[in-house]
Amino acid sequence: MLHNIAYVTPVLGAIRLGHMEERNGKRLPQKDDFFSITGLHKEVGQWVPDPLQKATLEQQSETADQKLRAIPVRVLYADPELNSSERYEAYDIEKKRLVCAGDGKNAKRIEDNGTISEIPCPGDAYCEFGRHNRCGIFGRALFQIAGQTDQMGAYILRTASYNAVNTLRSKLVGLNALFGDRLPFVPLKLVMRTKSSPLSMNTPFYYPDLELDGDIVELAKQAEVQRQKMVDAGLDRSAFESKMKTLRNNGPFEDPSEIFEDREEFLGATEIVIKGEGSELSTTSQDGSTSNGAKTVRTTPFPRKTKLQQALALHDISAIYAVPGQPGAAEISSLSHGTHPN
Repeated sequence: MLHNIAYVTPVLGAIRLGHMEERNGKRLPQKDDFFSITGLHKEVGQWVPDPLQKATLEQQSETADQKLRAIPVRVLYADPELNSSERYEAYDIEKKRLVCAGDGKNAKRIEDNGTISEIPCPGDAYCEFGRHNRCGIFGRALFQIAGQTDQMGAYILRTASYNAVNTLRSKLVGLNALFGDRLPFVPLKLVMRTKSSPLSMNTPFYYPDLELDGDIVELAKQAEVQRQKMVDAGLDRSAFESKMKTLRNNGPFEDPSEIFEDREEFLGATEIVIKGEGSELSTTSQDGSTSNGAKTVRTTPFPRKTKLQQALALHDISAIYAVPGQPGAAEISSLSHGTHPN
């Protein structure tokens, strides 16, 4: 096994809460009021829907507008630390890589010479390096979707929303306390919640939440039956989770396989400059330079956040720019620099 590499749970696809749109020469993140289940590749610049997207929608035929607002899921692990994670993360736009990650107490940072240093982490609002490198809360959660065939893989939900991170972490920790090692056998539902607050000017925004898919007592009884079947078959889930945690903690950063496209919708608008015809699309640095002289994708640089902007981001006010028909959405979204709050 290689050292300094985090071996993570195999990802089968993604559960997304938004998408990128091209408008007036810019690629802009757009928040959705529904879920999308996608694969791991793109066609014509958009993530390809996973077959489970159609299958799950067909099971919810009562949804008149054909929008996926609930997904039947389970968790792969009993340990909430394996099912979800959240950190402060700073991202280098030009190099398109994660450069610092911390938990509010300690952080690991990639220095200019390529070495990794361990430093104190005061959080995104009080870190000079973080203010210059667009540091913010970023969360990941893993779910198994009803109907998937790979029993060892999961779908990942990425989010930069405080409400999503807070809700999912609270639910997973609470469910773990209630069900213990039976939690992976408990059917859940990933649902879309609507919320508003004074800081969002009482305009609704959306974030994911977890619900039990049935009566809690009956679910506990059924989960115990399934757990006992695993024990009788000689399967050791405790050893499984222990090994998976060791693999994940083997590297300084959780998921080195994430590419720029996985993070683009959370990093703000990108500007597309047409320089030629018939050439490939290339992603370049902020100065717009490109080696083939063709299409250039230029990521908009991020100014330092003010106290007001930090407060707005914390309360997901930037989410309202994607709510169709809401007045003032464009003006308010500019306060968050076009970030995708998910």
